[in-house]
Amino acid sequence: MKELIQAIAAGENVRASLSQLKKEVKTAAGRKECLSLLCGDLTPVTMQLSSEDPKTRKNAAGVLGELHRQESLFPLYEAYQKEETLFVKSAYLEAMQ
Repeated sequence: MKELIQAIAAGENVRASLSQLKKEVKTAAGRKECLSLLCGDLTPVTMQLSSEDPKTRKNAAGVLGELHRQESLFPLYEAYQKEETLFVKSAYLEAMQ
């Protein structure tokens, strides 16, 4: 998981890394490990909500939704308001649930 977070932060293979990270944070242990590795700073993931690639934005929203962190709601809502791609908008809504 550490390598995935490092790749996301470095802007390398971001879409695939977010997709894999989303799978890994579906469990409580995965969420805990991810939040520990991020040191509570969701910035590497929230930054991807403004990516040019819609699937990257969707995957970032999915990761944030799985992490269940209150502080991700505002970035998700802001991104939702600006989003024009329907499948991404629905990912934002799902993440904010």
